[in-house]
Amino acid sequence: MKLFGGAITADIPQTLLDASDLREVPDHQEVFVGTTNSQNASLIVELLEPIDKPTILECLTAHVEELHSVSNTDGAELRTSVESEHCILNQHETQIRLDLLTKGNKTTNIIFALFKLQKFHTDVLITCTLEEKVGDTIGIDSQFKVVRDIVSTFKVHDPSLFVNH
Repeated sequence: MKLFGGAITADIPQTLLDASDLREVPDHQEVFVGTTNSQNASLIVELLEPIDKPTILECLTAHVEELHSVSNTDGAELRTSVESEHCILNQHETQIRLDLLTKGNKTTNIIFALFKLQKFHTDVLITCTLEEKVGDTIGIDSQFKVVRDIVSTFKVHDPSLFVNH
């Protein structure tokens, strides 16, 4: 699927709708929404200023902590880094982590993945969320697959998208 006006392509599940058809989306994001197994799902691909930390794990942690600090969890319990994975996908060193946000009988699985486009001085953060009933883990494996597929198929076609290039 074409992202950022076709400057980038990546495999995005066909079941998700482009949120920019429904509402305003910041220029540095591509946002997709939909349902999976009758549960709310969302996917965000963000192009961010790079964070200069010694490891990709520390960079991901810094980005996620910033997101959590501005998010309204509305009294929900947040469990961070429930599961973590370091891998090489599409020649990108990638860090993936699972956070859980629980309120009442609902859990929101939040999978974050970060890789760096060194050539373009850009961090790419992918956030995939899925609401499930507390205790259900059906969607977690499929969420990890979606995120891995995006990173594995991520390709820059138009470098002019990046200011520093």
